[in-house]
Amino acid sequence: MCLASAGLIYACAGSPQPPGQGQGDGGGNHPQPDGGTTTPPPPPPPPPPPPQEIGAGPWPTDAVKNYSSSYRLGPIQSAGLDDGFNLWVLSGHRVGVLKPGDASPTWSEDLGQAGHGFTSSVICGGRPGQAFVGYVATDPGTTPDNPNYEPNGFRRWQPSAGDLDSVVIGGDGAPTLEEHISLYNSNDLHWNEAASVLTCLKVVRGPAAGDVFTGDNHGVARLRASNCEPSYAFQPRHQGYKTCYADHRHPAWYANKATGEWVPDESACSFNGGSIECRVMVGYNYALGVAVNGDILAANNYKFGISLTLPEPGLDQWHQFTQEPWRLEFYVPELNGMETPDYWRGFTQARDGFFYLGSKDFGLWQLTATPRPDGIHYGPSFAKVSGAPSEAISALVGTDDGSVFVGTDGAGLWRMTPGKTFEQVAGVGGARVRMLAYDPRFTPTMLLVLTDAGLFVLRGW
Repeated sequence: MCLASAGLIYACAGSPQPPGQGQGDGGGNHPQPDGGTTTPPPPPPPPPPPPQEIGAGPWPTDAVKNYSSSYRLGPIQSAGLDDGFNLWVLSGHRVGVLKPGDASPTWSEDLGQAGHGFTSSVICGGRPGQAFVGYVATDPGTTPDNPNYEPNGFRRWQPSAGDLDSVVIGGDGAPTLEEHISLYNSNDLHWNEAASVLTCLKVVRGPAAGDVFTGDNHGVARLRASNCEPSYAFQPRHQGYKTCYADHRHPAWYANKATGEWVPDESACSFNGGSIECRVMVGYNYALGVAVNGDILAANNYKFGISLTLPEPGLDQWHQFTQEPWRLEFYVPELNGMETPDYWRGFTQARDGFFYLGSKDFGLWQLTATPRPDGIHYGPSFAKVSGAPSEAISALVGTDDGSVFVGTDGAGLWRMTPGKTFEQVAGVGGARVRMLAYDPRFTPTMLLVLTDAGLFVLRGW
């Protein structure tokens, strides 16, 4: 099971596996050359202000506490805090909310898409008393190239299946459905490519504070559960929705349809006037994170991207690249060729500036991102981190003390210290780390750790 939310910061392990990777795209994810000039992007945003001081908050301040046993959570697959500091938990077709002062969660079952038989994946808190629940869609078709979609891009048979539900605390204190959200492509409404939500990211500070990001089978969406100024209010996907969103953005590459080989020069593709029939390749987006300056980090099975991130009052730039370009969108050539998946499951930045990518199969990698002269873009260099506790990384998150917490699929939770040594984290049970969620608004800070032994909360990192 995979989850992720960072800022709150989540990260994920590697299942479920939805259908439909490597299909055609409803409009490019990259600026297309036009032979003319382009407007240069704005300068990068200033460093974010410190988080709002809210003190210890309503939850215990024990250095390590087992919430599963203390609050009788039972088996859960995902958890997250909303802006009212309610703890939301997900267990199959059940959604629970643990309000401050409660002895155990209040549960509801078969809400929204769960009631239609879809498998839930992750939960991320939103505005006070509200959360988003992600689902994995079934495969409604059999077209070899595009099993989920008709040639015109519309999702076959189930145009609103899977995706997301918004749930809220009802009048009786139990979770109830607010609305279902179908993630149509913001760059072209003919396309409805996002179907399976694999991870989510609740951002609590920086330019995207208050927004929720989701990683799915075809990109990353940015959602806002309150204070919306939808720039496309006339489009069907926003009519009647309380939630505003911008979808889709994805690190991607182009393959020769005939050979499967990488086409490094996109101008050679037929849609740019070239001679090669190309297919856009988008790996499943399991890894989301927040850089020290508030930029959003995204990584899928093939590539990663660092997006210059702005507050976005109209939510009209996330799927475009004029104001919020990729600072860096690349792969790790020292690991594999472009055509070979790297299976990224974690992406974070340490306080010293180094970025870290974690693979479910290939261990922990350090990215040094050197600013280019334009002050916007980065140049990359990579090195595999020696001494890491496992080759199977399931989650990563950097904390304000300079540590990077490393979740593994089999070796439990570890901390890479600011001095780049590794130590296993005491008091956290379980071998498989399913989620890390960091909330630095609290003093001491909160780190949610979900393992196969339950939900643990660490304070003070």
